[in-house]
Amino acid sequence: MKHFCMASGILYADKVIVQSENMRQIYINVLMEATGKDQTRKKYLEDKISGLGSPKIDKVLSSKKEDYI
Repeated sequence: MKHFCMASGILYADKVIVQSENMRQIYINVLMEATGKDQTRKKYLEDKISGLGSPKIDKVLSSKKEDYI
């Protein structure tokens, strides 16, 4: 997991969207360990990384058979 969190695209992006709030916390924790435990840095990462999910998967999971009849 550390490999994905430390990818250059993650490090240099202005905003990162991950699939869940749990995944967001993993990214923040890994990046905090790698860059230091400064509270200013933590606030920056919390603003940068969002656990919004995937609209396609959310739609599939929330759909019912009756919606398509």
